[in-house]
Amino acid sequence: MKQLIITIALFCIGNGLIAQSGDDLFFSEYLEGTSQNKALEIFNPTPDTINLDNYEIWRFGNGATNPSDQLPIQLIDGPNIIPPYSTIIITNGQIEPNVYGHVDTTLYEMADMTGPGVYPSPMYFNGDDAIVLVKDGSTPVDLIGVIGQDPGEGWCDEDSLNYQAGDYYWLSWTSQNRLVRKPSVTQGITVNPDSFDPSVQWDSIGWDTTNIDNNWSHLGSHNYDFYPGKVVFNVIHAGTPVYGAKISIYNQELVTDSLGMDSLSINEGAYPFQITKLGYEAYIDTLNMTSNDTTINIVLNEAPLYNVTFTVQNTMGQPVFGAQVSLEGEMAITDSSGLATIEASDGSWNFEVFADEYQKYSGEIIVDGAPLDSTVILQPVMYELVAHISYGAQNVENAYLTIGGETTNTDADGVANVMLPNGEYLLEIGKDDHQTFYDSITIQGENEFIELELLQYHDLAFSVIFNENPISEASVVLDSLELNTDSSGMAVFEVINGNYNYTITSESLDPSEGSVTISYNDTVVVVSMTDIKDPGLNGFQVHPNPTRSDIIINSDYKGIVQFYNMTGKLIDTKQIYGSLQYSFEYPGVYIVRMKTDAINVVRRIIVK
Repeated sequence: MKQLIITIALFCIGNGLIAQSGDDLFFSEYLEGTSQNKALEIFNPTPDTINLDNYEIWRFGNGATNPSDQLPIQLIDGPNIIPPYSTIIITNGQIEPNVYGHVDTTLYEMADMTGPGVYPSPMYFNGDDAIVLVKDGSTPVDLIGVIGQDPGEGWCDEDSLNYQAGDYYWLSWTSQNRLVRKPSVTQGITVNPDSFDPSVQWDSIGWDTTNIDNNWSHLGSHNYDFYPGKVVFNVIHAGTPVYGAKISIYNQELVTDSLGMDSLSINEGAYPFQITKLGYEAYIDTLNMTSNDTTINIVLNEAPLYNVTFTVQNTMGQPVFGAQVSLEGEMAITDSSGLATIEASDGSWNFEVFADEYQKYSGEIIVDGAPLDSTVILQPVMYELVAHISYGAQNVENAYLTIGGETTNTDADGVANVMLPNGEYLLEIGKDDHQTFYDSITIQGENEFIELELLQYHDLAFSVIFNENPISEASVVLDSLELNTDSSGMAVFEVINGNYNYTITSESLDPSEGSVTISYNDTVVVVSMTDIKDPGLNGFQVHPNPTRSDIIINSDYKGIVQFYNMTGKLIDTKQIYGSLQYSFEYPGVYIVRMKTDAINVVRRIIVK
């Protein structure tokens, strides 16, 4: 939806270039040079500080009508703002060389912000790409080029070519060149023009191939015809410059340099201001600004000083030794009791506390004619522990990670993270139907990453049958585990990936042994029991049973063996003394009877 809004706004508001009094940001310099030496300078032509949180740079590549890529503006250091009549520099962020080149180190270090250093990003623009400065997600405040137009090598100042260089690369203003906005321009291009003649609002500086550093010489400031008057504050005490005095005026704060001076460009009007400096009385007055530059000389008077004692502790209430306390430029170090004392005059003063392995603490104290005690609780520096949990080729979502008294869960990518101070920790990772993982981990001054395969439990089911019928109460021993089969002949174990040995026993059946491998899946092992055990009671034994045809009969006695079918019909009689082999012609169930003077034993035989 965002892409559609910007396209409609740029094409339907109207055509032409707009130049009115400056009320929003605009591009003040454009660099598209060799390698990845690309930069944009943005200028604030207003008397107000502008928050950059709602601004983005959009690139429309090679005649595209929808954004090819977008980059929110977020400065590297300090608040994300641009002061009045000031500039910011944004450069390509690819500092590491590759086949497409890299950004020059000097240019990179000048940046207030860089691109991500990985394509795609608007800061990989070329001379044939339209670049837009966008506000509030859809409102264009400046534009370089023409959206929806591919000018070939770039845009030029040749009317006969409709300002498109095409293959005439030497005509292009927007490739291998530096453009600086004319000082008379007060506002960006807010509509998509039919054509773009860069010479109307820009000066072409050219690209210096002999001395690469010359190409950055214009960055960092902008010549502007409509600057307001300039006021210079000169702050002294007893004829000596006062360094570090704070001047609060028009929602801005100036700080005097070693000469006791700082300055501000500001429009005509009356502006209350206040100057404060530790050890001096506050100075309050009003600046009546005209269109002329002016200098104000201010003499500060010394003020009484009072002891401000800082008690610095950790979150356990223990004193922090060696912490550095900075109060408006005055420094002190905490002793073994966590105490540090600095003298301060009346007023509201900012302070900071620094200590190894602790986060910086910033605060404010108010001194009002008496000594003051202030307690500071330092929080430890936190490091990120990131765990990626997988099983096979799949990420494991919603696994829990417990460490340092905190529990978090993995997301859809199998990733969980937690912030921890330095120390040794017990780690537990688990999930239902998965094996629980335990380990210890040490956090020592850097982030940590864990890659873990969290093994899942799978069902290993044994189906135990005899003569195609389930066997209940059979004993299934799997390594050190044991279960009995249920009425359906099933015994189910929960196991992880691995190789397992098993033994299955059942009354009057021969044991069955084997092995099985589990690899990321549930598994069913069907075991068909064979060979009914004949205990050989009374000196009479028949085996195998069941049989395909033949049986062997062993006897300690001399006698006869009778063979009956299931109807009770006698089908054969044999003499035996010692051992006898007998063959059945047809499958079925038979009765074998051994008769001697001493015994009369019956066996049931199954022929398959």
